[in-house]
Amino acid sequence: MQAIKGIYRNGQIELLETPKEIKQARVIVTFLESENETPAPDETNDQAQPKSFAEAAAHLIGSVKSGVGDLSTNKKHLEGFGRD
Repeated sequence: MQAIKGIYRNGQIELLETPKEIKQARVIVTFLESENETPAPDETNDQAQPKSFAEAAAHLIGSVKSGVGDLSTNKKHLEGFGRD
């Protein structure tokens, strides 16, 4: 299964990426924005600059609450770090 970004306009879906190794397949379309909203500029521009991983995952930072503020405070987690 693959997820491909696209834009729905006037009854047509325009794919923003080419699916890899798929010639024919059934699909499920999920609409992410209401019909009154316009897509973000980076979703409509094929020449958009690629984002770094940090930029792409920025919305995930702090989303998991593990109860541990920083693993580096526990010396057991750093044992052997930096050694071959």
